[in-house]
Amino acid sequence: MGPGWITVVPEAIADDEHLTFWVDAAMSHNRVIAGRESRSKNGARRS
Repeated sequence: MGPGWITVVPEAIADDEHLTFWVDAAMSHNRVIAGRESRSKNGARRS
């Protein structure tokens, strides 16, 4: 798909614990990326 896109085999999300892990990982990644984009749009330096 694009940057940050991953493919997870069905067995990796077969139960709530494993699904929660991948959803949390995706949400954390998106928060980091959104913060970088927000700062760069406001003219702040990227770290």
